[in-house]
Amino acid sequence: MVQRGRRYNKRDRHDKGKMQSSEYNRVAMLDLRREILFKYDVNEIFQEAGFSEDEARPYIANIVAKGSRISLQEAKDYTRSMQEEDKLTKDTCNKICYLLDKYKKWR
Repeated sequence: MVQRGRRYNKRDRHDKGKMQSSEYNRVAMLDLRREILFKYDVNEIFQEAGFSEDEARPYIANIVAKGSRISLQEAKDYTRSMQEEDKLTKDTCNKICYLLDKYKKWR
């Protein structure tokens, strides 16, 4: 089908308003399909560090929320800030950061 000197393409009407792949940046985030496994592993790390389940629950919730909604970098920054406040040891912080990298997904 031709419209006034221009060839009509089916994709013209479907591509309006869609972002092209060069228009957005991918961000590393927590893999939501493996969220339960991640929570289990993080809980084990906190148990090894001497936290009770009730003490660890808000920290785990914050790590999961930041990792799944904002980015993994925000979750890592949060764990490092907990280390600076002497709530976590360096070893525990490194384990959590490693675990975040293990459960990474690019979105």
